[in-house]
Amino acid sequence: MLFNTTKYTIFLTLFIGSLLSALLTLYFVKQKELKSTQPVIISEQQSKDEKQRISAYKQRISNDTKDYPAYIGLGIEYYIIGDLKLARKTLNDAITVDPALYIAYANLGDVTRDMGDYVVAEEAYKKAIARAPRKANLYEKLILLYVRIDNDAMIESTYIAGLSNTENDINLFTSYAAWLEQKNRLKESLSVWKKALQQAPNDESIQREIKDIDIKINAVNNE
Repeated sequence: MLFNTTKYTIFLTLFIGSLLSALLTLYFVKQKELKSTQPVIISEQQSKDEKQRISAYKQRISNDTKDYPAYIGLGIEYYIIGDLKLARKTLNDAITVDPALYIAYANLGDVTRDMGDYVVAEEAYKKAIARAPRKANLYEKLILLYVRIDNDAMIESTYIAGLSNTENDINLFTSYAAWLEQKNRLKESLSVWKKALQQAPNDESIQREIKDIDIKINAVNNE
């Protein structure tokens, strides 16, 4: 069971990170309502599987109270089933085990964000970034928090810091460009989209965005 639960924890962490990148750009491009990462209704079989994984993680922690990945896995499982209080407690336990690692802070930020405790969430995300400043998805998490509380100044400063520290991550580039477009800062948006295209010259979606913004800018100029 040790191998299975460890592998599952790694998979889930990577999957959530990749999904977050796609959702952030989609939100700004389509201007859709930001949705909380709240648990969804799961089937009876899924519920059974979750309970088995929770039991397995608890057994690992019982065997070794310093098993950091087990705390992370257990915290994520509690989050999935909607038990945010237990998720928060478990992730804080992980931080106690090893405060130098970023994963517990990142997940704690997600949990406390969905609990509406935005001050704690912001602090958790910032601590995660401080421990892993080159991971773009951590900046995306913090940006989504600032979107929720409608803090444009912090959204932009986080994009700028993220792009600098991740050597211009393409996902940050595209979501930043889309955010600028949403704010009707079309010329700035166009500039960022073009920089993104330099990194992904064959990306047709970026090419379409550039054409669309060119049309919008020309329309404004012709008014």
